[in-house]
Order: sequence, then C-alpha cells, then structure tokens
Amino acid sequence: MKKLIAIAVLLVGCAFAPCQTELYILTKGYACTVSFYTTDSFSCENGVSVTRVGQWNEITCSEAYAPIVRKSIESLSGQSATVYTKTAQEIMIDLSATTIFTQSVDGIDIYYAYSPRLGGGVTVNGEKINLELAQHNGKVTVGTPLILGSY
Repeated sequence: MKKLIAIAVLLVGCAFAPCQTELYILTKGYACTVSFYTTDSFSCENGVSVTRVGQWNEITCSEAYAPIVRKSIESLSGQSATVYTKTAQEIMIDLSATTIFTQSVDGIDIYYAYSPRLGGGVTVNGEKINLELAQHNGKVTVGTPLILGSY
C-alpha cells in the first residue's frame, strides 16, 4: 500500500511539474523552418544551410530535419523557428506562454513572453523572458530565449 501511495504521489507531482522542452519539438508539425545557434563547427548537409551570425553559426533546416541536426550540436546558444501558418497569438497559446511586454518597430510586432514549457530564459527590463516572437509580412519568427538571427 505504501508503494502504491508513493507512486500515486509521484505521478501527481509529475503531472503538475513544468515541462521543459526544446522549441523545435514544440513547433513540430508547423509549416516552418528551424534555426539553431551554436559556436560549434558544423558541416553543411543536404537541405541544411550554415550562416555566420555574429559569434554564432546559424544552422537552418526544415522542421523535418530539425531532430537530426539538433543531435549533432553540442553547445546550443539558442533556437528559432520561422512559422508561416500561425499568428503570434496562436503560437503563444500553443506554448502556454504569457506575454510580458510588446513593442512595435517598423511594422514588426514583437512579443516578449514566458512559457513554462521551455527551459531557461534571460532577464529583460527586470522580467524573465524565454520566448520572443516577431510578426510581420505573414510570418512569425519565434526564438528562445530570444531571437538571435534576423526576422
């Protein structure tokens, strides 16, 4: 009986524990491209592009290739996805995110948010942020903890 109670307590605790999942997994099934930011060297494979962005290598691929590419990266600095079929608000609902603050710059609506489904984060204006979304021209770029490349 004690084992049964312990297992029940463990299962209930796990059901309410925050899940920390990588962005490329949470956007699986979206019509999107995925970018990983790393300081690791990376050789370009078919269907994958590598671009130098500041101090990082930006490795971009289709959503289908993302799990394969991610397995080959040891030191991950950030991730982003460019989504073509959802709005920023729909993505935030999918990710259980809370908007911390927004801004609009040159016609681009930018949302800074926190999602308990993602790990980590950075402090911006005294608030913990682990999700940034930039919406414009019919697409949304989503980054964690922030968008490191362009949008």
